[in-house]
Amino acid sequence: QILETERLILRRWTADDEGPCHAICSDPLVMQYVADGACWTLERTRQFIEEAISTERQYGYCRWPMILKADGRLAGFCGFTPAADGAEMGWRLDS
Repeated sequence: QILETERLILRRWTADDEGPCHAICSDPLVMQYVADGACWTLERTRQFIEEAISTERQYGYCRWPMILKADGRLAGFCGFTPAADGAEMGWRLDS
């Protein structure tokens, strides 16, 4: 567990996150303001999770899954990603 609030848990990625993460990243309402607005394929979702795991191993941070305590559902992800001048904050939330 990375961080816990009253309603959320941020934790490391697991294989079980692939389906719920893909559901979020393939939702046109979620993706409309992300990059070019294109929904992600399942392969792109897998790539994102693999990159996040690798980033955490290398830097000690990534964009972690946010789990709702109330029902254990993946609500999205948030955290940091490396950038040329340090790190950028990023997030994506279920619609």
